[in-house]
Amino acid sequence: MLIKPSIDSLLEKVENKYALVVLSAARARQLRETLLSIDTENVDDIELRLLKEVSVALEEVNQNKIDFSFLDNYLEEMEKARERTSQMKQQEDEE
Repeated sequence: MLIKPSIDSLLEKVENKYALVVLSAARARQLRETLLSIDTENVDDIELRLLKEVSVALEEVNQNKIDFSFLDNYLEEMEKARERTSQMKQQEDEE
């Protein structure tokens, strides 16, 4: 089984394998969340698309479309979403 892009070309884009895993996992998670928010009745082959998230993320790393500035922004967005969720739960509890 050939993996595209190759690990060698990906390691030229990031510092090490661990950084590659963290970056690609965050991007794949973001892609998955986006796909899950779409009305799946109007999307063909949604299961196939879900299987390719990591491949898309790795290809974006290889093409220099994402780097650790993406990760910083993504983590900020996640923290804001958690805060909003926490505030909504507090409001519900108060009512």
